[in-house]
Amino acid sequence: MEINKISDATQHSMKVRIITGILMAVIGIPLIILGDWFFIALAIFIGVIGVWEILHVTNKQYSWLIVLIIYIFTLSFIFWVFFQSSEILPPIASYDSEHFLFSMQDIRISTMGVGFLIALLFTYSIASAKFDTHDVFYLFTMSLFLGISIQSVLFLRFSPQALASLEGYSYPNRYVTCLLIFYVYGGTALNDIFAYFTGVLFGKHKMNERVSPKKTWEGFFGGIILSAIVTFAFALICDGVFDVPVLKGVIDMEHWYFALLISVAIPFFGVLGDLMFSLIKRSYNIKDFGKIFPGHGGVLDRFDSLLITSLLTTILITFIYYNPFGGVI
Repeated sequence: MEINKISDATQHSMKVRIITGILMAVIGIPLIILGDWFFIALAIFIGVIGVWEILHVTNKQYSWLIVLIIYIFTLSFIFWVFFQSSEILPPIASYDSEHFLFSMQDIRISTMGVGFLIALLFTYSIASAKFDTHDVFYLFTMSLFLGISIQSVLFLRFSPQALASLEGYSYPNRYVTCLLIFYVYGGTALNDIFAYFTGVLFGKHKMNERVSPKKTWEGFFGGIILSAIVTFAFALICDGVFDVPVLKGVIDMEHWYFALLISVAIPFFGVLGDLMFSLIKRSYNIKDFGKIFPGHGGVLDRFDSLLITSLLTTILITFIYYNPFGGVI
């Protein structure tokens, strides 16, 4: 197979992306390992900057009231799960202030919050001719998506011990519970990396030029296959060699077939997220959502794949774990 010639511009872009990626890893990895309030702070940062980018992508000057509404509801969607309570059902998320531990067993959003948000946006659209139904549906969809996706990010970090304890298993320490989020994010990042370099070196056939002009089928399959191999191997090594499962009861040696399924699904989810946000950018005729990360764009440019992957992987994990056809596996 003939290798493509790499231009000077592409080489420069690679260097900038690599340097920025390393700096992000240096800051982000310790926050992920430490978890707890450190990770909550990271989630808040992504949420706040993400909402700012959502509001500015349309190049419209929204009123302070709309800005306030979107911020309040998006952040409430992220953290509502920790505040919901019921006298009948046990909480699905909690915080142990004595040991500084967050715990999650599932993801939830407030149906009342969803209803209030759509009602407020439509009410404002009726009152203001400058705020049309396109704004209503765009802001409603993005607020809901960003909120539940970041909540899924929290689930990936705070759920392993909570789910494992339901089966009588306890992780050696609070820090190794970060294996799940590293597994998911590692698979997503590796897909981006492998797809990028495979596409640059061997890409000939375009996937969908209307949505993402640079993506090729060679990069797509290269990213999927190589990412799945590495992440599946990671899951098997964690449990088989170090006796610490990525997620007890789902991603471990005993349930290797679930580990394989999720390892293959993660890069597919990542590609979907990338194309989804690319489609939004094409719709509003912009290159990037922001410029906070040199070579990567804004928060939504960098975390687009991670957000949709977090959400869909969380749904897949909870579906497998709470097996609706036969109870918890």
